[in-house]
Amino acid sequence: MTHARETLEHLSLSTQINARIEGLPVVGWQARVRLLLGVITFFEAFDLLLISFTLPLLKQQWQLDPTQVTLIIGSGTLGMLLGALFAGALADRVGRKPVLLAAMLLTGLFSALIACSSDWQGLLLGRLLQGIGIGAEVPIAALYLSEIVSARVRGRFVLVYELSFPCGLMFAGMACTWALPLMGWRPLYWLGSVPLLLAVLVYAYVPESARWLAARGQFRRAQACMAHMERATGCAVPEPMPVEDLTTAGRRASVGWRQLFNPGLRHASASVAALWFLGYLVNFALLIWLPSLYVEVFSTSLAQALNFALLSNVAGLAGCMAGAGCVDRIGRVPLLFGGYLGAGLSLVLIALTVAAQQVLLVALLAASCSFFLYAANMSLHLYTPELYPTLLRGKGAAWGALCNRSGALLGSIGMGWLLAWDWGAMAIFILLGGLLLLASAIALQARETKGRALG
Repeated sequence: MTHARETLEHLSLSTQINARIEGLPVVGWQARVRLLLGVITFFEAFDLLLISFTLPLLKQQWQLDPTQVTLIIGSGTLGMLLGALFAGALADRVGRKPVLLAAMLLTGLFSALIACSSDWQGLLLGRLLQGIGIGAEVPIAALYLSEIVSARVRGRFVLVYELSFPCGLMFAGMACTWALPLMGWRPLYWLGSVPLLLAVLVYAYVPESARWLAARGQFRRAQACMAHMERATGCAVPEPMPVEDLTTAGRRASVGWRQLFNPGLRHASASVAALWFLGYLVNFALLIWLPSLYVEVFSTSLAQALNFALLSNVAGLAGCMAGAGCVDRIGRVPLLFGGYLGAGLSLVLIALTVAAQQVLLVALLAASCSFFLYAANMSLHLYTPELYPTLLRGKGAAWGALCNRSGALLGSIGMGWLLAWDWGAMAIFILLGGLLLLASAIALQARETKGRALG
């Protein structure tokens, strides 16, 4: 009887905290938190893409063979897969903030280790451990931001944050194009250790998620977080009823991984798994290998290849901006469908024109692909947490990120295999385009979450 009463109070007050957050407007405090997490994600993306631009120089400097190159590329993606696997369960158990801090420390520390590497084995180890941090930070930051704003503005709010990721990718391209000929590769990895410094700001300024605290039954801490948000936003929110701390009830309310596949969530979990896997398989295949394809297939100089890759990154940023502007109007599913359809058709067109060796046309079509693909992929960071309740949201985000990193691992390594097996550029682009067309068909079957309050 006591357990039943505690559970009812737990659910009632968790709902009350959620309702109070839904009533808050978006003001300077949320925007500043988004900016801080966005700067961190900017450097996560910067660290992620550095290997793509520095690898041609490292191959020459250390005389790397194809197997070593594939291991170095795959180590970072494997690390991101491991980070995604463990981050969600930890975020549901210990909170969003501790996982964010740990991820930032890993990323910054091992970027510095890479800068000190004297051989490819040190680079491989650093990439693996740095990848764990990157894989953990990105999905948990998006999850956290989705929990501090109301449903009516959540789409644009979260996707504006997501712009930081393509900005970081673009900056990596610009910085490498300018700095590599002048300073070499080591200073770039030192710059990638900035998250170490930013972790201090997150520790001091960013509170734990009140939704998570309430769902875990830690109502005193949840009330303290709500008071912090009230002071920061300058908006009065209703005081909750006095209640004992129901941490024990919150622990009993915890749920396991199997709940992702219960009858009510099975279809959603399968859909986002397929979209994450296919979208990021193609994304990473192009992101990591496109500069090398320009050099080896189209006989461009390294400088031209870097500039063409930068064009794709700029187009990806534009796609994310377009997606952020329309996601709350058209919904999540139309954006996913249109994004994967447009990206898939762009790659099929590349396959049909590659024989003409018109490298500028190929670069423009690759930029078109990035525009649509980034818009769709970035919206998955918003869409996935919306499908799950609070106590399962971290695991749901981790499930998506796990499929994301699995696809990224296969894309980054598999592209190397295809090139080693002498697959032609036409066959590769038809394969990648076909995978995205399949993703667009899967998106049509997904469940819309536009305007739904988080539970």
